[in-house]
Amino acid sequence: MLEVVEGAPVLLIERRSTLDTNQPLGLVRSVYRADRYKFRINLERLP
Repeated sequence: MLEVVEGAPVLLIERRSTLDTNQPLGLVRSVYRADRYKFRINLERLP
């Protein structure tokens, strides 16, 4: 479906959602073509 050759790099993003009680609510896995997306993340240190 991505129209890339086997073994080509891809971006795999996984998101897990939980309730306030830490009970699992949902899981989403998305795969993107690495040659068509840029991924940026900002990390902040927790106190």
